[in-house]
Order: sequence, then C-alpha cells, then structure tokens
Amino acid sequence: MGLTTRGALGITKIGNLRIILNATESAGNAITVSSLALSFYDVAGITVGTFSLAAPVTFASTLTGIGQAGFTFGFDATQAAAASSLLGADLANVRIGLAAPLSDATGGPDTFFVGNVTAVPEPAIYALMLGGLGAVGFVARRRLR
Repeated sequence: MGLTTRGALGITKIGNLRIILNATESAGNAITVSSLALSFYDVAGITVGTFSLAAPVTFASTLTGIGQAGFTFGFDATQAAAASSLLGADLANVRIGLAAPLSDATGGPDTFFVGNVTAVPEPAIYALMLGGLGAVGFVARRRLR
C-alpha cells in the first residue's frame, strides 16, 4: 500500500483510524491475513513507529464481489494510547504505510484501504433530544398562561 498522510484522510484521533480489507475470493473462500504492519513515518520518511497484529487472522468465508467484504482492523484502547503518545499531537504530516501479506487467497483482487471511523449518533438519541426539547417547550408554554 502506498503512503498517505493522516491529514489527507481527515483523521483527528489515531483511535479513529481503520484498515479495511476488501477480500474478493471466488466462491467466498477463506482468507488469512498472515501479518499486518501499520507504520508511521515523519516528513523526512523516517519510521516513527510500527504496530502489528499479534497473530495471523483467518476469515472463514468472504463474500464475493468487490466492495462487499470489508473486514476491519483498528487499534484497541491501549494501542491507540501508545500510538498517540508516540506520534504526538501534530499528526497532520505523519505518513502511514501498510504491509499485509495474505495467504489462502485464490486469485481475487483483494485490496486494503484506510478509513476514518467517527461516532454516529443512534436514532434513539435524536428521539430523546426531540422529546426533551418538546418537554421544555411545553413547560415554557404553561408558564406563559
């Protein structure tokens, strides 16, 4: 995978960074990520840090068709804290590189891409907020009478 900057991806927190495997195996066959190494580089191209999988990961089946089998890898809380302290606050120019050999691949155009995950409010949160605003409006209207 080529290098890209964290700033170009719009990632504000290292914990939001995700690596997505788009596995496209014929007949939905299994695939194994033998290892996965995510490296961070400074502006001069010097390696600042590398994070790797603890062990190979096997996905028993994949969905056929490009874009239909996104398996996601991300930092856990401990790794995110370690990466944040290692990289510091100014992440805009940090370069990201990925090495991830696959085994059991049967010839599909398997690809990786980097994503930015942010929290999306649940519909129930919006309903609760609207209910609260309605209650405040009701109380205000009763006080005016």
